[in-house]
Amino acid sequence: MKGPFARKKSRLFTWVHRASLGTGHLAQGLIVIAPCDGGGPVLIEERVAFDGDPAAVWARLSDIDRIPEFWHGTRSLQVLSRAKQGDVESAKAKAKFAFGGTGEVEITADGGAMTLTSDYVSGPFKGKQVVRVAGNALEARWDVSFTGVFKLTSGWTGGHFRSGTVHALERLAGKAAPETKAAQA
Repeated sequence: MKGPFARKKSRLFTWVHRASLGTGHLAQGLIVIAPCDGGGPVLIEERVAFDGDPAAVWARLSDIDRIPEFWHGTRSLQVLSRAKQGDVESAKAKAKFAFGGTGEVEITADGGAMTLTSDYVSGPFKGKQVVRVAGNALEARWDVSFTGVFKLTSGWTGGHFRSGTVHALERLAGKAAPETKAAQA
């Protein structure tokens, strides 16, 4: 395949590497790794720099109830329980995804570290997403494995997650306006 994506296949793995194209989005590039049968882990790392106030960006990122506003792959989030201890808020929730399916997620917003961790424990994918404010940049890392029919298309789905992650980070950073549910309909 030509263009920004280069594919290599071995007996065990297919890997895709996308280098920075001068867009300012990628500091280290992106690597999506999955066994050739499509059932393995997918790792996505993205970084978006911003000019605004890190505290304002953290306020948007850490507002668990607003996750669907910024992360359009999450159609809705029903918080089942919530706890707060100092600078750390945690929640257990049921997520409904835009691409179909539901899942359970455990979310932790750590104000001291300015890090939001989402542990997807059931649903079309399982694993962790960690998003943090690092100075004047937002960094996101997905380390997930797809389940069910999504296993078969994990390479494509991983690319879609990458694109959605960049757009969500831009909305969180204030580079793009978040859409309301009325605007999405």
